[in-house]
Amino acid sequence: MSRLRAHLNDLENIPAFWVVGLLYCLTNPAPSLAINLFRGFTAARFLHTFVYAVVPLPQPSRGLAFGAGFAITMYMAFSTVMHFA
Repeated sequence: MSRLRAHLNDLENIPAFWVVGLLYCLTNPAPSLAINLFRGFTAARFLHTFVYAVVPLPQPSRGLAFGAGFAITMYMAFSTVMHFA
């Protein structure tokens, strides 16, 4: 059951990141920053799925992994809004 919930959680978060990531790329960011943000989000989602479904660990491990990916997405969204504002 937790694997299904982990998969559904990924389906809620990853498409939003794709949209924000595409818009962020339109702002012509520094390549090294953009690559590291994409890598960080990917690592956070892998870690989140791992601690959620593969080896369930107690909180706050899952919350920290989710928060890292969410923070990266919000940073990119904020940078995009500020660029086009």
